Amino acid sequence: MMEALSLVGNRDIVLYKTDDGIRGAASFFRNRTAQEIRSPARLVAYLADDPDKHVALISWLNRDILPPELQKTGQDMGVNLQIKAHIGFGTHYLLLIEAIPKVSEEQVAFKQKES
Repeated sequence: MMEALSLVGNRDIVLYKTDDGIRGAASFFRNRTAQEIRSPARLVAYLADDPDKHVALISWLNRDILPPELQKTGQDMGVNLQIKAHIGFGTHYLLLIEAIPKVSEEQVAFKQKES
């Protein structure tokens, strides 16, 4: 848990698909209550709202693949989700998930014009 939390830095953590142990540890070690979101759409919207400030911590069986409902919701909402880190935690993995800010067409055109 400490390894996962050290990777988060000062970003706000939201929990998704966690159990009481993870919920308690995340709150204890950060000395503040960790918010929990149960809806995939709300989670994706929260992460996309401020990618530099928000990260999700989830417990999942596969260290390299997001839960299907998050993959689908991210695609449906046009938000790129990325597994920032995975840490073995018993028979599961703790995944740190973040939204990757999208680059607008104007930003792409500007960068191409600069080169």
